[in-house]
Amino acid sequence: MFLLNCDPGASQWFCNALMEQELPYEIFLSAPPDEASQYWSDEQRERFVWQVGKARSLHVCGMDNSVESRIKRDKQIVDESQWTISFWTGKHQGSTYRAIE
Repeated sequence: MFLLNCDPGASQWFCNALMEQELPYEIFLSAPPDEASQYWSDEQRERFVWQVGKARSLHVCGMDNSVESRIKRDKQIVDESQWTISFWTGKHQGSTYRAIE
C-alpha cells in the first residue's frame, strides 16, 4: 500500500504511475479536498479529483491548509509507513523538510 499526499509535482506524478500499474494507494490531506487544492491550477485540481476518486481511502488530518495541519498530515503518513520516499529541494524549510526531520 502506498500513502500519498497528492500535492502537485512529484506526488501527483507518482500517483499517476501507481494508477497506471493498478497499485493501491491511500491519500492523506491536510484539509478537505476543496480546501487542500484551492490555490492549485485547474489542471492540477482536475488530476487531484481524479486521483482522489481512485484512492482506496482518503484521510483528512485537519480543517485547513495551515502549517500545523500539514505537519499533522505528514507525521501521520510517516508514522503509518514502513518506508518513506521524499522529494526534497535541499532547503531547510517547508513541509518535506519537517517530515524528514
